Amino acid sequence: MENIRRKNGQFQVRLTVKSKSISATFPTREAATAWAVATRQELLLGKHADVERARRHTFGQLLDRYSEKITPTKRGQRQEMQRIRMLRAHPIAARIAGELTSMEFADLRDELSPGRKPNTVRLYLSLCQHVFHIAISEWGYSTMSNPLAGLRKPEVDNARDRRVSAAELDLIVAAIQELRAPWFPWLFFFAILCPQRRGEILSTRWSDVDFDLRRLRIGLGKDGKPRYAPLAPDAITLLEHLPRSEDGRLFPLSANAVNMCWKGILKKTGIKDLHWHDLRHEGTSRYALILGKDI
Repeated sequence: MENIRRKNGQFQVRLTVKSKSISATFPTREAATAWAVATRQELLLGKHADVERARRHTFGQLLDRYSEKITPTKRGQRQEMQRIRMLRAHPIAARIAGELTSMEFADLRDELSPGRKPNTVRLYLSLCQHVFHIAISEWGYSTMSNPLAGLRKPEVDNARDRRVSAAELDLIVAAIQELRAPWFPWLFFFAILCPQRRGEILSTRWSDVDFDLRRLRIGLGKDGKPRYAPLAPDAITLLEHLPRSEDGRLFPLSANAVNMCWKGILKKTGIKDLHWHDLRHEGTSRYALILGKDI
């Protein structure tokens, strides 16, 4: 039963259910009565602890816990931490987690969209959605709903059909020869001969090269198992002549160093709209022509 009394202009309510007693203070008797009715039901159903947890913790606190427990287990943890820091600095992080609705996250989506690619916005929203999913399924917030469930996300159309022309390739080769980055020319040609992602190539070590089976181990797939890429004869020849680095990697370069070299080449040659990732498309397109199969 509940006991409501007025004290110092406020209404203090004490509720006792199943030998459990809790209290709260409200500005009006109506608010105190409504709280007592809702809380009694929560206590009877054994859900009061979950509800109180959702009412007490902010979305920012959920982000903090997620960054400590979940993000470190992901392969893209560095990029996700950047997204978490941005969300942590946003006013939505100060909101009570259990009070957030789809409307607030629709506003966040619309705020993020200008100046960002659709897939970038989708990554932010997917992160938020998974934070709520983990909180509900694993952290005891079972009475809280996921405000991003069913929220419309930006449509992504990242299709590109950009290839490197023969004239552009001549310009790039000429510009590469003037670079003071001895490993970059090898990397450029290897990226076409063995069309993998830049991060995969930069993290590949000599111990990942199997000359006998003519293949390259390129890290783990989404299933956690090693992935292998076949090495064409030209790629084998390049590796046979490639100098050995001291740190054991094929190409002892950082992603930032590659990015700076690539930007410098594009600026020097005047080539427009050519991304480093387009080299992967160039390589797969060449192999498709050789094999006579669809890409």
